[in-house]
Amino acid sequence: MINNVIINTYAYGTPVSFTLPANGTTPDVKIRDLLNIQCITDIPVGLLSGCSGSCSISATVSNIICNDNGTINDPNDDTFTFTIRVTGFNLSDGWRLGSNSTIYSYNTNVVLGPYPISGGNLNLTIADRVDACVPKQ
Repeated sequence: MINNVIINTYAYGTPVSFTLPANGTTPDVKIRDLLNIQCITDIPVGLLSGCSGSCSISATVSNIICNDNGTINDPNDDTFTFTIRVTGFNLSDGWRLGSNSTIYSYNTNVVLGPYPISGGNLNLTIADRVDACVPKQ
């Protein structure tokens, strides 16, 4: 199990390997018997940090929703929200928008907004919580 999620089942005496992300976290790795769940052991892994100097941040936007606030003839009060999912590698455990102090987890859907449609194009800077990774706009 990695972070309390069963990854796979393996036979005793068989060498296995699996990949853990080097994202600045310390995963909780355990080996547990399939039939006797009381038979369990912890595998100390420690902090996993990237071994290369490069990092990458990317974002996917989906579920863009327009709200006319009940005034179909008044575009000045219209807003929109959207879902964003930020991913990458050689990063810490979280990201933020520009200088905002709110930290979001990578690989999770986050709903942002509402933003006024009358405000024009929205430019957001996504930055890693810790690393000096080149932000994506």
